[in-house]
This record gives sequence, structure tokens and C-alpha cells, in this order.
Amino acid sequence: MYISLFYTVSVVYNLILRTALSTSHAKGVQMTPMPPEKPKRAPRRTLEELQKSQPVDSISIFVRERRKKLGYTQEELADRTGTSLNFIKSLELGKKTVRLDKVNQVLALFGAHLAPKINSESEV
Repeated sequence: MYISLFYTVSVVYNLILRTALSTSHAKGVQMTPMPPEKPKRAPRRTLEELQKSQPVDSISIFVRERRKKLGYTQEELADRTGTSLNFIKSLELGKKTVRLDKVNQVLALFGAHLAPKINSESEV
């Protein structure tokens, strides 16, 4: 009984679907296809995984350790230094292209600064 009912329902559904498709083409109506599914994003990597894939320099380690020692979150550090949260995250992850003035804004909170080392042996 259930099998025949299921079969009947599926036959009727297919018949309705075919009729709808044939009449829509006959009237000049185009059926729009379903949009393709978005590709799945890769899972987010942990801090440890990021550090393994990218070398972390001493400035990023210094900033992270001092921030944690003072008990600040990354958001609090960004607010206190006048920088953005994205900048603090980039700095702590060891991004190689950061603005020196912003790095010094962060380091000033810890009583440090970064300046170029000038060799007295070489002349410019």
C-alpha cells in the first residue's frame, strides 16, 4: 500500500514538473537555474598553526607577552594605543609589512621604541 502510494505521488510529481517545464518553454519563459553552491571555506587555523607556517619575529613575541602580562585583550591594546584591532592581530602574528609609526605607538605603551640601527662604519 505504502509503496504504491509513493510510486503514485512520484509519478504525479514528475508529470507536473514536465508539464510546467514544457509550458514555460512554449510561452517563452526561461527557467532560471539554481545558483551554484559557494565553495566551503577552509577551517580557521589556530595561533599555533599560523606560527608554524610563518616565522614569528621578536617584536610580535614581545608585544604579545607584554600585552598578556598587563592583562589586556587585543581589543583593549588597540584602544589604548590608538590603532586598529586588525593591526594588533597582524603585528602579533608577525606580519612583515607593518607601519613603523604604528609599531612605535604600540611599543610606547610598554616603554619601548623601534628605530633603525645606524652603522658608523658605512657612509651613505
